[in-house]
Order: sequence, then C-alpha cells, then structure tokens
Amino acid sequence: MAEIDAERFVARLERWHDLWLSSVKDEAGPFKGANAVCVISGARDDETVYKKSSSLHLYLLGYEFTDTILLLVKTKLFVLTSRKKAALLEPLKGKGEGKVKLTVLQRSREDNNQENFNDLLSAVRRGGTRIGILMKEQDGLLGDFAKSWLEAIERDSLQKVDIALGLSILLAQKDPQELEYAKKAALVANKVFKKALVKELEDVIDQERKDTHEQLAQKVSDAMEDLPSVDPKLTIPEGIVESCYFPIIQSGGEYDLRPNAQSSDKRLSYDIIIASMGARYRSYCGNIARTFFVDAPRKAESVYAVVLRMIDECKSKMTPGARASSVYASATKYLEERHPQLRPHLPKNVGFCIGLEFRDSNFVLNGRCQQIISAGMVFNLAVGLSDVPLSASEAKTTRGAARKLDKFSVLVADTVEVIEDGPPKTLTRFPREYGEVSYNLEAEDEEEDAEDEVVEEVAPKPLGTGATMAERLRDRSARNESNADAQKRLQTQKDLLKSNMKDLAQRRQRALAKGAGGDEEDDLDAPEIKCFADSKAYPTKMTPNQIYVDMQHECVMLPICGAHVPFHISTIKSVVQPDPEQDVTFLRINFYSGSSVTKDTPRSMAALTRQVGGTKTFIKEMLFRSLQSENLRRAHRQINELRKRVRSREAREAEEADLVEQAKLVRLKDQRSPRLGDVTLRPQLSGRKSQGHLEAHANGMRFTSTRGESLDIMYPNIRHAIMQPCKNESIVALHFNLKNPIMVGKKKHSDVQVFTEVVDASIALDSSRRRHYDPDELEEEQRLKDMKRRLDVHFKNFSAKIEKICEDQGFPVKFETPWRVLGFHGTPHKEMVFIQPTQNCLINVTEMPFFVLDLTDVEHANFERVSVTGRASAFDLTLVFNKHDELPKTIQMIDGPNLDPIQDFLTQNAITYTVTPQNLNWKQLMNSDIVKDDRFYESTDENGDAKPAGWAFLAEDEDEDAEEEDNEESEFEADPDEMEAEEEEDDEESDFADEDEDDEDEDDEFEEEDEEEEGETWEELEKSAKAADRNRRDWEDEERPSRKKRRK
Repeated sequence: MAEIDAERFVARLERWHDLWLSSVKDEAGPFKGANAVCVISGARDDETVYKKSSSLHLYLLGYEFTDTILLLVKTKLFVLTSRKKAALLEPLKGKGEGKVKLTVLQRSREDNNQENFNDLLSAVRRGGTRIGILMKEQDGLLGDFAKSWLEAIERDSLQKVDIALGLSILLAQKDPQELEYAKKAALVANKVFKKALVKELEDVIDQERKDTHEQLAQKVSDAMEDLPSVDPKLTIPEGIVESCYFPIIQSGGEYDLRPNAQSSDKRLSYDIIIASMGARYRSYCGNIARTFFVDAPRKAESVYAVVLRMIDECKSKMTPGARASSVYASATKYLEERHPQLRPHLPKNVGFCIGLEFRDSNFVLNGRCQQIISAGMVFNLAVGLSDVPLSASEAKTTRGAARKLDKFSVLVADTVEVIEDGPPKTLTRFPREYGEVSYNLEAEDEEEDAEDEVVEEVAPKPLGTGATMAERLRDRSARNESNADAQKRLQTQKDLLKSNMKDLAQRRQRALAKGAGGDEEDDLDAPEIKCFADSKAYPTKMTPNQIYVDMQHECVMLPICGAHVPFHISTIKSVVQPDPEQDVTFLRINFYSGSSVTKDTPRSMAALTRQVGGTKTFIKEMLFRSLQSENLRRAHRQINELRKRVRSREAREAEEADLVEQAKLVRLKDQRSPRLGDVTLRPQLSGRKSQGHLEAHANGMRFTSTRGESLDIMYPNIRHAIMQPCKNESIVALHFNLKNPIMVGKKKHSDVQVFTEVVDASIALDSSRRRHYDPDELEEEQRLKDMKRRLDVHFKNFSAKIEKICEDQGFPVKFETPWRVLGFHGTPHKEMVFIQPTQNCLINVTEMPFFVLDLTDVEHANFERVSVTGRASAFDLTLVFNKHDELPKTIQMIDGPNLDPIQDFLTQNAITYTVTPQNLNWKQLMNSDIVKDDRFYESTDENGDAKPAGWAFLAEDEDEDAEEEDNEESEFEADPDEMEAEEEEDDEESDFADEDEDDEDEDDEFEEEDEEEEGETWEELEKSAKAADRNRRDWEDEERPSRKKRRK
C-alpha cells in the first residue's frame, strides 16, 4: 500500500502556509490577498500532463489525488477526498508543531457533498470573502465533483482571485530532495541524449538512412522506456522515469524553437539539425537541446559562436537576487551592441523555470517577468536564434545539403541550477563546443577566402575539420579519456571482477556437485573392433601363405604359421617396403601399440590402447618376405588404399558428428515468398563461385544457385543474423551465424553468408588527372553512392521481411547492424581486418575466414603488450571463453588509440578485463593447476588464506610488474620456440610487424636526410630500367652456352 512521507508533508505544508500568510493582506502580492487558498483537482485528465494543481499534490503528497479539494485557511488544511485517499491521509494527523492542523473530509453521495461544501465555505467566511483558486484551470476541470464545488462558490458570492503566481513561487525554490530529483532527471536526459539520440543520429548520417524526424524521435522515445539498453548502469525501477515530451527533431530549414514544437514526418536532412528532449524522474523534469552542424556553411559556425557567447552572458545574470527579466536583457544587450543584425532573430524568451511543471508560465526568462531568482531554483536555459537568413553566396561555402538552405536556426538548451555563489551549475553536461556538434561528410581540400559578414568572433575550430564522417566519429570514440573517467572505469572493473567471480564460483560449485560420482572413463569406452562374426565368415578365395586384403570387411588377412589371421585396418600404423635384397622382396607392417598413439591414430584404436594398454601385449611389427615381388607390391598398394579409404570415412564421420538433423523446409502458402536475387553464397557450394538467389519461407531460407544446387538455412538454427551495409565496404551482405554447423559442399560450416559486390559497371580510363570539381568525377561518385544506397535499401527490406515472417512464425530472429564508429583493425586469424561490434558480437564478415564472436560466451578479457603506464603503440586482446576447454581467442596488432574505447566497451557489456605487459601462453595457462583448481574463483584457498579470485591474479601480476623491473619472465609468458611450433604462420606475421617497427625507427632516425634527398625523374627511372635490362641480358649470355658450343 502507498505511504506518504509525513515529515516531508509537514515541512512543505508549513512552507506553503508561511508563504501565503506573508502576503495575505497584499492584494497585489502573489496570492492576491486571498483569505483562503483552494486547489481543486478534478477527474483524471490524460490529455493535460502538466497542471499546477497536480504539481502541488505531488509536492505535498508525492501522489496526485483526483477529485480532491485542498483548502488552506489560517490554522487548518481541509482535504475533501474519497474514502480510500482519506485513509492514506489519516496517519498525517497530529504531525508537526501544530502550526497547521489537518482536517480530512470524505466525499458523500447521499447529499451530493452539500454538507462538506458548507463546512468548507464556513471556514472561508471566517477569514473573509476572497478565495484564491487557479483561474486558468477552472474551465478545464473534469467531473461533477469539481464543477459542483465551483457552483457552490458562485452561490456563496465569494470573490475569486488567481493564486497561480503564488504557487509558482512555492514550487520554484526547491529543497535538497527536490534538487536531487532534478539532478537525476537531468542526468537521465543527458545519458539518453548522448547514448541514444546522438548515437542514432550519427548512425542515420553515417549509413545514409532515410529516416524521418518522427521515426528518429520515436526511437529515442523507445530508448527512454528501456534505459538498460541505453546504459546498463541506469538500473532505475520501472515507472520512475518517463519522457517530458515527445522528442523534437528538426532539419531542412524548417525550425520551431518553442518547447511545444513537433517532429515532422519529413526526412532528416543532413544540414543543420536541432534536437531536443526531456526526462522526468519522480515527476521532476530535466531538458536538453543541441544544434548539430553537418557540412554547415561558415555563417552557421559564426552564428553558433554568438549563441555560445549569449549563454555565458545569460548565466552571469542568473544569480540570487536578480530579476528574471535581467537574464533576457543581458542577451538583448549583447546582440544590440555586438551583432545588431541578429537582434530580430532572438526569440521572445531564453528559458523558463522547470521542475514538477516542465514550463512554468509565471517564471519565464523574458523581458516582462519581474520575479526574483533565488538559490535552489532550476531553469531550462534555452538560448537560440531563429530564422537567420542565408544568402546564396554564404551557402556556397559548403558542399553539403546546407547549400539548399535560405535560412537556419540555432538552439542550445541546458538544465541549470542556481547556486549561492557564482554562475548557475549546469546539470546536463553534454558538450556544446562547435567541434563536438559538427560533422563533415566531405573532405575540404580548399580553403574559402570569403570572410564572414555577420560577426567578427570566430567559433572554436571543430575537431576533425576536413575529415570524412567516418573519421570524425572514429576520432570521437578514440579520444583519450580524462583521468577521472579512467579511475571510474577501473573502479567499475573492480566491482565487476568481484561480482562476476562470485557468480562463477557458484556456477563451478554447482557443476562439481552435479558431476560428483560420475564415470570419468565414459569417453574412453572403445567401440569394438570386429572384422568377422566367426571363422566361417572368412573369405574363401585366399591363396595359402599370401597376404590377402579384404576391402569389404576392412581387414588384412596375414599368414601366420600357415593360417590366415585377420587384422583390422585400424590396428595398422604403417606399411613399408624396404629395399629388396637380390631376388627377395620384403614388406613390413607396423601396428599401433601402447606407446605409439598419435593424433592420427583411429579413434577406436586410441581408445582401446588407453583402456587395455597396461594389461595386454601388443604386436609391434611383422616382416614378410617373398621371392615373388608382385604379391607383396599388390598387398602394399591395397593396404594403403584401404587405410586411405577408412581414414577418409572416419574423417567424414568426425566432420558430421556434431551435425544436427534439420527440419524440412516449409514453403509459404498464404503469400509470395520474399526473394533476394543476384547474390553470391559464401562458402561456395561447388566450384569457385556460387551465384543465385535467396528465398524466405515459413521456417527457413533456401539458397538456389544457377547450377540448380540448393542450401537450406533454418530459422531455429540461426544464432545471430547480421546485416552488413556497404558503407565504406566493397560488399553488402546478410550473414548468418549458426547454432549448429551445417554441411556446405563437403565441409561443415557455422557461418553462411549471401552478398553482392559493389562494383560500378563502367570505369573511365581517360583523364587520370582531374580537377577537384570535375563534373565527370562527381557524377561517378554520385552514381556509386546511389548504387550503395539502393543495395543497402534492398538488403534491408529483405531482412525486414525475414524478421516479419519470423515474428509471425514465432522464431526469435532479429538482424544486427555493426557499429562502425566503434570498429578497430586487428588480426583474429592471419590477416588484419576491420572488426566491428554489434549488439551481441564482435564481427568481421567482409573477409574470409569469417570472425563472429558472441560476447555472451566471453568470461574475461586480457590486454597484452600494454605497459604498466597504460600505453601501447599496438596491443593484443585475448578473450577467455566460459568453457575452459576452448582455447582463448587472441586478436593481435590492435592500434594503441583503440585501447580506451575497447576497455570502455567491455565495461559497458559487464565483461571484466586485466592488463599484462607481455603475451601469455594461454594453452599452458588453461591447463595449469591454477585455472583447474576447484577454488579458482574463490577469494581463499583450501587453508582459508586469502588469494586473488579468478582472473584477478593477472591484475596482481600487473601491480608487481609496476613495482619491479621486468627482468624475469612470467611463468606463463609465451615461449617463442613453443609458439613457433604451434603457430608458425602467425609468428611470421609478428616478425614482419617487428621489422616494420624497426623500419619506422630507422625512418625517424634519418628523417632529416630523407627530406633533403630528391626523387628521380621519370626519364632517369627509364634509363635505370634499360641499363638493368642490358646487364641482365649480358649476364644471361655469359651463363648460357652458345649454339656453336652445343654443336661441338
């Protein structure tokens, strides 16, 4: 059952009472000399979100009481409400020092509340005839109860006065708890704005999507309802946070800076974008707005500098004791003195008081409001300029979509708190510097000479000016964090390590308890090696004293003491024919024994050897001799052929061992099957390329090649579905990571992909050197962009149809799109590729072999080759899986600037990480007693002594390395010889990387000499090439004997 905070109720009621009594005799005061103050709440009104009557209820009670009358007189507060609400108020009686007594009345249906109304009117009459009500709300009150009370006031001939200003002053100045709620509302607004709105906006621009303003705003509104998807740290109970209003997104030259503006259904234009949104935390509001500049003209940058300067001017006046009008006057004065041409474009206000009401109409920062600002007030400071004209010559300073604008607007809004000393404190801390809100889609190769005609002030130079959009976003992600952020992340990691290790310890204990008493030798049960049921089944066509190979029963009949003895082919290790001696031919057959088991040993023989190797006697080899060489040669050839056949069959069985039988494809019957044509399948079914089309059906998809081959991909078997756009890529692809592998051709694969290459049909071979504004080149670029856009839309529409079918059929298939802005280059296999995160994975699906790593499978991450100071020119990232029998995956040669973004990404995904200055031998480490210890995740050992829990021992090693010199190798430091034996090719690539680093050092050492040297001209290079050709021909003539010498 709901409860009301009695202490808070009494304190706020007395504050309301004291504020009213201080001006009860002043008819020009905030309460207009009212002898009694009445706040009426009608029936529930879902259309009107913000009302002063509702705000007062929330202020006093923490809840909104509908159909309730609050009547404040000199010594009492009368509350007329329903029976259930009256029961909530009963515990409040008698609380406080007795300044204001609480009297609770219950509504009565018998006399239509006439007796209750008479009691309330009598209480008003005892103090006078002026009753204060909210005049603007009386016409909009719903329900018979509220209307009956207003009629009763009219019948009693009481004089009604407006008390809206008095309640505005009461609600404007906030106590510590209210300030805490306001700060949290601003924090939520800032988080959602940064991690949902801005991120989605950047994705739309980066991927060139055709989203409308309304669609973009809807996604942000949905994110507000699902805060953990925005930031896992925002663990706020449901119902406490909601949007202040539907987010507002505007672009394309049509702007409305009023807070009641609407997001239109027009497409987002990549020019000047104004975005604003607000959040409510426990009914207290916070608001933020920013203007984003995409390839903006220079005038927009200059005007934005003026707006930032106006914000500083306004803040300087927002001090306790100042009037609200002085804030607006400071902005007006600055424009009139410095930029008079912009004065007509200043809106009618620069903000308003914010709190339980999003916008208090009695506390607006305009030129007429004479209310006094005091400490504890919270304002939405919204400074902007509306409909600033943009001439054609000014628009030409950009190549972007802003060239089409003839006017633009700028708005910057923040939630600020007025404090005792100094300017107000900004609660929404999203950066507003021009470099943080500007983007460049096209590189600027030339500097414009035209000077700005509006202002002489210059805005701060944008970070990444002249860079493409992708580079701009990447620079933002890769920017070094402040020390405070790094310390906060480290503390989060420590907490994660402690909580994760505790959960893992419980999971291991449950696994040990479940596996206790199990048969550890189950996997060693050997399949029976059997050739014949009895001797009667022996082949009848065998020549005495000759080796006979039975292909049907997969055995070799060897003559021993005149009788043929069967030996299964899996028992034979090798067959060798030594050099003959005179007329005698030999054949040596080697068998598997207890000490000769290798990785090539058949599974049945290996299991049998382990099972009985210590108790049985094995035949190691047999040597046969014959005077007829043909017999032994034939036996040698047949035995090798049988071994090859059996080994191939066992390899195929092992390949298909973990295959799961798929259901049969069910075709769609009630609608036409969606089809994606002209696509290529990877891996291919046969040949060098598999081209065809992909169709979506009821329970799966079918790829059909032009050769008539087909491959079925079932929806229940899809673990991750990825849509790879062709932005900055050479292909557009739909990639499917499967739960269980399927056979593609003759091999099993867990990743299947259909893609289309992005290739222009025509390539101009002439005019290799072109001007920057060459029309042909611009046309080619535009044609390529249009082609990529069409392919993206085509693949995206097909993926949306698959999602719709899966939703109808009950399959949880949703396509993920990689976040290119968070991508980085690394080497997960043998070649360096661009790795991008998605919602659940780290992927590279543009190069083969594919790399798809599910983050839910990752238990821990370790950054290697990172110094104790946290710096690295390049580092390796090793991901340890939940299943320790899988060898950890290492991504090598990641650029150093990606260290902080990757660590931040892992922290946000609740994945712990450690840092070590050297590479570790993970194969040895995973098989060590440390990791296999039953108390590996515990913080104490078997004796109760403290020890690092789980992977924390790697961080402990890091701390020791920081104190001592790295003269000794770690116990698990990678051994170069061992790594060379296991991963020869990978080590070769590392050697090449080391050589490249050495070359860079040499280049730095002789940089001055290189700058002084001049390159050879084309004529000199051609002469050098001709001389080299002559020298080669002369050398060849000397080495090659002439025809005359050959004839001799």
